[in-house]
Amino acid sequence: CESLGDEVIRKELKLYTAYKRIRNFISICLDPQKDARVTIWIKVDPSAVKIEKNFTRDVTNIGHWGTGDLEVAIRSLEDFEKAKPLIEQSYLGS
Repeated sequence: CESLGDEVIRKELKLYTAYKRIRNFISICLDPQKDARVTIWIKVDPSAVKIEKNFTRDVTNIGHWGTGDLEVAIRSLEDFEKAKPLIEQSYLGS
């Protein structure tokens, strides 16, 4: 996230890490109890994304930590590569 631009600021919070330009564009939570995955929430409209089971989830009306209505579960390097365009889209929209 920090490599997306010089103006990106990282903020460590109690339950997650947030990255922002002017506003938060991604929140990251490392939770080893949830099948060794990294969970991110990004500011991307879930209706504009194909929701994939066990990868993306619309959390618009669900309480969650962080910022954004699209939850992405990263369990592997392949998942991370699939998530990169979504992260960039969130960054550009912030």
